[in-house]
Amino acid sequence: MNFNEVIQFHHTIPPDVPKVRFIDYAREIFTQFPSRKSLKKVIKKGWFNLDGITANTGTFIKPGMVITMQQPDVPPAKIYPLKLATVFEDDHCAVIFKPAGIEVSGNKFRTIAHALPGTISPSSQPDALISPLPVHRLDFPTSGLLLIAKTRRTVAAFGRMLEAHGIQKRYRAVVMGTLPPSGEIHSPVHEKAAHSSFEKITEVPSLKSKHLTLIDLWPHTGRTHQLRIHMASIGSPILGDGLYGTPPNILKGKGLFLCAVELKFRHPVSGEPMTITTQQPVKFDHFMQAEKVRWLKYHEE
Repeated sequence: MNFNEVIQFHHTIPPDVPKVRFIDYAREIFTQFPSRKSLKKVIKKGWFNLDGITANTGTFIKPGMVITMQQPDVPPAKIYPLKLATVFEDDHCAVIFKPAGIEVSGNKFRTIAHALPGTISPSSQPDALISPLPVHRLDFPTSGLLLIAKTRRTVAAFGRMLEAHGIQKRYRAVVMGTLPPSGEIHSPVHEKAAHSSFEKITEVPSLKSKHLTLIDLWPHTGRTHQLRIHMASIGSPILGDGLYGTPPNILKGKGLFLCAVELKFRHPVSGEPMTITTQQPVKFDHFMQAEKVRWLKYHEE
């Protein structure tokens, strides 16, 4: 590649990985790409090397191989005019609040990546990125905290953290049904091992759903749609999930009731433990309270 590059990620394939094609393995590791199609495009552009050789989508991986991702450090052709809420920012990194209904990155113009230059202040560091870079991904319908890198050093540090599961995420969700105080879910996602845990916060009666429960969720692995699939697998799909839910929890025009409310990580330069939090969307409280009022009113009559 003949452009400026950001060495985003080095990953060594562990010894217990079965024989699969590169694109199938990379889809589980490089979760910042919103779809298989978007990942395939950047593979074809030469962003990935396997042991120093340009990777192809169909190359079979082997344990011990080193994957290197090199992402162009170029400004967007045009800035998407969306003012994002900044929850934390210094000269090295930032955390913004991603609204629901927008992709983090990809080939579309309307993405968080294209909006960042209009929100995040440029870094004064000598290795400053031309354009701030999202470190991980949130699904299109999911809102919440998104970690942003502002320098090349920070990109590399966050890449190592992601590989070592050093960035912890907590989500808040409204789900159908009633749940125990806490629980662990280990069912496979996309035929791969996956682990999530939850803790119950509160529960209200509902005429449509019998019960609605507010929970905290932690994904301990990084499978695509993991939390949504796991909650649906135990009979408590996330409210508003049109892909994995079932009526009556699919609410037209109200969106998905899933929000990333906490990030824990070590600062990529100082090493200081960081805990960044945000409030859950107001629609969570409003909807649960409205359902409770409707239930009480119906039973009083």
